[in-house]
Amino acid sequence: MWFIYLLPVFFVVAKLTRGVLSLVLWPLAALLEITDVHTDIVVTDEFCARYVCFYTGYAFAGSSFKFAETVRDSPREGLTLLFAWAVFEVQVVMSAGVATLLIFHRAVRHTALRFLIVRSAGAKLKPQAPIVRAETA
Repeated sequence: MWFIYLLPVFFVVAKLTRGVLSLVLWPLAALLEITDVHTDIVVTDEFCARYVCFYTGYAFAGSSFKFAETVRDSPREGLTLLFAWAVFEVQVVMSAGVATLLIFHRAVRHTALRFLIVRSAGAKLKPQAPIVRAETA
């Protein structure tokens, strides 16, 4: 149940680092995980091991929602994008030396997430009625 005590820490760190560009912070978070930090402090160890997952969701949520919207509106386009990503993955893994980089295991996780998004959107191929929200006075 590490997430119970780490979630507030993640939120505080995210709030404190709002001004830092994602292109700077995300690689640092990935580096924390890759270095496999082991101290006598469990909170520190778990933070280093898992902050990149939290920050990825936090920083790239907009892209994931946009991808889900694309898939919902055009499942074929979504499957095409997923296929293109799979081809990219194969090229990266098969190229000499790159397969040993630990950071690419994140890409595999995101490919699985995107597959789930495509799969769930594909189950609803019929157009959905727009959501109508009641206006409050």
